[in-house]
Amino acid sequence: MSISIKDIVLRSFLVSEVY
Repeated sequence: MSISIKDIVLRSFLVSEVY
């Protein structure tokens, strides 16, 4: 279970796009 900064940034970007 490893989460990298890129993953967080990507998710943040996707969430921003959705909302």
